[in-house]
Amino acid sequence: MFTQSANGTRALSPFTVSGHWEVRWEVAGGPLSVWILDKDGNPIEKAAHTERPGKGSSYYAKPGTYSLRVIGSASEWSITVVQLP
Repeated sequence: MFTQSANGTRALSPFTVSGHWEVRWEVAGGPLSVWILDKDGNPIEKAAHTERPGKGSSYYAKPGTYSLRVIGSASEWSITVVQLP
């Protein structure tokens, strides 16, 4: 669906998923937190949290319109949202 790379804290654009989906993340340094927000911008679940460099993923089964809030340091990070079959 999309990938965004940056550093620091960012609000990512809303996206719509029709079923199962995944948030994949990677960060060159820490800390990094990624929150899933509902269509009204309310936090509903933490997709990621790390204090160190690394990568990981989180799986979600609920369709809908969401956005992500990335809270990071000056280190480079990358977030990918994937619609699963």
